[in-house]
Amino acid sequence: MNNENKSEKVYMALPLDELTVANYQRSLSPIRVNKMNKAFDVKALGVLVVSDRDSKFYLIDGHHRVELMKANGIKEWYCEIYTGLTYEQEAALYHLLDTGQKQLTPLERFKALLEAKDADALKIQRVLLGEGFGINFGGEGNNRKLVAIRAVQTIYADVGANGLREILQFIDETWNGNREALQDIILYGLRRFFKERRGDFDKNTLVKKMAAIPIANAIMHSKKYLGSREIAFAQTIVDIYNSGKRTKKIKPIN
Repeated sequence: MNNENKSEKVYMALPLDELTVANYQRSLSPIRVNKMNKAFDVKALGVLVVSDRDSKFYLIDGHHRVELMKANGIKEWYCEIYTGLTYEQEAALYHLLDTGQKQLTPLERFKALLEAKDADALKIQRVLLGEGFGINFGGEGNNRKLVAIRAVQTIYADVGANGLREILQFIDETWNGNREALQDIILYGLRRFFKERRGDFDKNTLVKKMAAIPIANAIMHSKKYLGSREIAFAQTIVDIYNSGKRTKKIKPIN
């Protein structure tokens, strides 16, 4: 976490109604609160982590526990209160904290990184937006909206912004951003294919052949190969490209 601004912390009880939830928090899940309530034990609640900023108390860690306490009639609770944190530092701390109750999902982690103004996360977002894509933080894929953010982060770390941009452009040209083409198996498969067979194929031919095959069929074809799903789908791309060709075939993926 950025320590440019000096922060201090104190411990004291605060009224739960005075706690504010910031945008970096995961969305509240009533189902999760109900599940926690079935095993409610006041001794296991722990302290809440709060930031005192701009005359408000922002809840960094403990969103679901606060709702659980309210459901059980608790009006105030013990808090670890930080002073001197910026919004970005709060988001970074939220990203780092793990109280053992529930790990952040990849989408929740990425959202927190964006709120913390993490350089790589912001760069990924710029690449996505630049190619006409977005992220669906609700967890449901839509056309041109990604949920496989872990795959995107892995690809960015491996081949950089240009490599990620190349994959997004191919998905746009081939499937017009169809949400089925934004699955992790396809993202990883395209990364492997472009890395191993760059310069060995005609892009226009590949786009036409891949577009002619239903995405579900291509994924089903990949299942006949053993090994990782990434290699299996990369080999499927090779198979589709080579179909009907007598010469200038692409070599199999290693």
